[in-house]
Amino acid sequence: MKRFSLWASMALLIGLLTVISCQHEDEKSDGPVFVTVKVRLNSRNESMGPSFVLSSGVVSAFVSAVPDSFYPFTPSTDLGAGFDAQLFNLSDGTVLLTVPLDTPMRLAKVTYSADLSLEAMLSGATQPSFLGASDAFTVTAGTTSMTVEVVMETISGSSPIIGGTNQSTPLSLAGNSTYFAGDNGTAGAAAGTGTIDAVIPYPYGLTTDGTYLYATDSAQSVIYRINISTSVVEIIAGQDMVTGSDDNSVGTSATFTAPAGITYLSEPSGEVLYVTDYSNNNIRRVKLSGTFEVSTVAGFAGPGSYVDDPTGTDARFETPYGIVADRSGDFLYVADQDNHAIRKISTTFPNAVTNLAGADDGVSLGNVNDTGTDARFENPTDVMIVDDFLYVTDMNNGSIRKVDITTREVTDFATGFSIPRGLSTDGTNLYVSSTGAWQIYIVPLATGTPTVLSGWGSPGCTEGPSATAAFTTLKGLVSDGNALYGADNGCAAIFRID
Repeated sequence: MKRFSLWASMALLIGLLTVISCQHEDEKSDGPVFVTVKVRLNSRNESMGPSFVLSSGVVSAFVSAVPDSFYPFTPSTDLGAGFDAQLFNLSDGTVLLTVPLDTPMRLAKVTYSADLSLEAMLSGATQPSFLGASDAFTVTAGTTSMTVEVVMETISGSSPIIGGTNQSTPLSLAGNSTYFAGDNGTAGAAAGTGTIDAVIPYPYGLTTDGTYLYATDSAQSVIYRINISTSVVEIIAGQDMVTGSDDNSVGTSATFTAPAGITYLSEPSGEVLYVTDYSNNNIRRVKLSGTFEVSTVAGFAGPGSYVDDPTGTDARFETPYGIVADRSGDFLYVADQDNHAIRKISTTFPNAVTNLAGADDGVSLGNVNDTGTDARFENPTDVMIVDDFLYVTDMNNGSIRKVDITTREVTDFATGFSIPRGLSTDGTNLYVSSTGAWQIYIVPLATGTPTVLSGWGSPGCTEGPSATAAFTTLKGLVSDGNALYGADNGCAAIFRID
């Protein structure tokens, strides 16, 4: 697992402030010392509530003050010293520890993920680690109060899903294409299983949480959830062929108008999808719990334009297409297609919208490598993040552009594509769907040299080996760590490439 320090990325931290107050009677060395641990999340001064503890995909947690002599230690026995799980207060995120006087202590932490319950974590289901020599301390009988501040790290990489795609496992693909879901028909959207009775007339964007694929349907204006293991398809948001911009606490009562891009994100409050509602010119959010509540994050349902604004609802977009979340989950990046720009959206209310790269007038376009608003795109369609770089399919320029998120510098990464649309990665390679060439390309991040992965170069709806597979209107792509999945808008199907 790769660790990013608090100071390297303020969005990827959990600060722990340990306040140790000593209570002892008549200076007796055997008096108890009580330690209260307060958690500060992402510098926002928020409490670590139960939804964060139990649902956040990637977390570091304070566990215990451990006698220094216990190193190396076994968590199931040694971490029992000084920690009482019953004293973990989820409402305000505090823990009460009892530390013996005159005992050299060291602070320890444990990392855990969504597949571990809090109880399993506390019982030693994962191996904790000490925080370092500077965190050793001894509380003596003469101590009246003591403060130890600990800078923790958030763990990025324990969850393989970054930017809504699996970036931990390089795919080994021969390019063989098979249909996974959808019946190659154009009837109304329908739940079902795989290619048997599920109907996905116009699939567009794809993302994954590792268990499910999530797909937008641009013409039917719905969001699908597809079980990767069983290929069971459900409609979780939107109403089939009913357009609109209504938010609703029940996903299937909400309305969209041509949803296009989609990305998955595990947030402190739970797992969500962010969706570009293409013809509504706004950005929507779908909760992946309960009844799949739909809300609007940024933009206004109406005519498109270009407006950056500290308040998301006052910002304006013009046919937003691709969308991706950064590694921290603090920001979204959107390919604002007809504004020829890449927009940046804070995931924290009030969801400020700013310019990352491209013109900020909604008019200027071109093919210019430069920095920030001096760079030029022409109808960017999809975006994907790898480390601190954003990759963009610049559709009308037939290229993949690379944007340094820190400096906002834009450069060419790969060229020579015919109408590039969908973009994904496995952390080692980019995968690009070329609508104009009816092919899927693989582009190593190390070289930027594209080669054809699948498709023989003429339109059709044909499964089979790389050299004979045929596609029609290629859109979104995503990796689940085992295979590459793609949306073929013209073939009304989601396909799998092995």
